[in-house]
Amino acid sequence: YFKVDPGTYQVVVVGHSSSGNPTMTNPQKIRFDNKDGFTDTFQHYALIEVTDDKETTIDANLHRIVSLCRVVFTDAIPEGVTQMRFQYKGGSGAFDAATGLGSVNSTQTEFFAVEPGEQACSFDLYTILRDTEGTLHLKAMAQDANQNIIRERAFEVPMKQRVITKLSGPYFSGSDGSTVSIVIIARSEERFSRN
Repeated sequence: YFKVDPGTYQVVVVGHSSSGNPTMTNPQKIRFDNKDGFTDTFQHYALIEVTDDKETTIDANLHRIVSLCRVVFTDAIPEGVTQMRFQYKGGSGAFDAATGLGSVNSTQTEFFAVEPGEQACSFDLYTILRDTEGTLHLKAMAQDANQNIIRERAFEVPMKQRVITKLSGPYFSGSDGSTVSIVIIARSEERFSRN
């Protein structure tokens, strides 16, 4: 509950599970800092008129705005690999409040610690598409303790807004042309499942 002067206002409500809060230079560019990253993100946008003579109540109906690329390795992490680095383009780390779509062409980077011998590792990569569909240009880099690249592979992943796309297959044991599967596994306003 708060008071404002009479006038027309844009109201933006953002719900997220990131470690850092988003910043807003203008409603067309609400940004999450890349070092904080972002995960499941929801938003509500409304244009309201505030007058002198009545109280205005807003019912914020939050909708998911992110898409998720879930990468699953079906083979084991080999000796010497301590970290996976994923670098991807095709989405955005900022969004337009009015549309819920990405508003910049970002290069996003995520790091995940891994242990040699780990089996069936899963990595969740979030992005905000700039349209209802798009392609994620993904580089997956296995690194050692000194951040030297042990293995690198590139993938083109078709994505849809508010949908989980699963990229699954052997990463280390297969050749660069080894088969991976790409499956759309969920569409929901509920929280993305962690399995």
